[in-house]
Amino acid sequence: MSGMEAHNEARARGEETGRDQIYAAALRLFARLGYDGTTTEMIASAAGVDRGEVMAAGGRTGVYRGLLERFSQEQCRMLERVAAQIAPDADWRRALIDRALDFYLQHLEELAVWQQRALSDAADMTDLEQLYQEPIRRKAAQLLGGDPTNDPAFQMLFSVFTWCLAGFATRGISQPDGSTLGPGDPRAQAVFRGYMAELLERLCPQ
Repeated sequence: MSGMEAHNEARARGEETGRDQIYAAALRLFARLGYDGTTTEMIASAAGVDRGEVMAAGGRTGVYRGLLERFSQEQCRMLERVAAQIAPDADWRRALIDRALDFYLQHLEELAVWQQRALSDAADMTDLEQLYQEPIRRKAAQLLGGDPTNDPAFQMLFSVFTWCLAGFATRGISQPDGSTLGPGDPRAQAVFRGYMAELLERLCPQ
């Protein structure tokens, strides 16, 4: 490798690392404050870069859309892995939701961003659901043999599952004494997983 090639490769790695820092900082801010409550300057400060680097990564809007696109692609890949791993004779609905919980409990901030969206965050961007959620719905329906357009039962199951996940990601589990177990608490995750298993049993009895 020539000196120029090595220089260009190192520069590319540095740019990618910088962009990852920006995305990670923006994700934390969007999850906590929403798109509307976050500024480009806040992203730059949280990422430890100057404003120009955030603008080079697409600015606040470009980074926001980039995060949603990344998460959408990760979800599609997760579903493809599940399709390859679950035995043909397994209970697909239960296996899929169990594996999906493993994935989503590791992506609570991304879920919180979508929960902010449900509260009318970034309301001027009217295409987000079509671009970044509909592909997931369709892929899940394909795996389960459903039709997301004409199957009300699938639509309800998908909606209930996503609502529960989004609520847990932002609020955790309320306790009888008024305290809350945060979504990152392993005890809260265990309780939530148990509730989801029971809910699925009620919605989809054998």
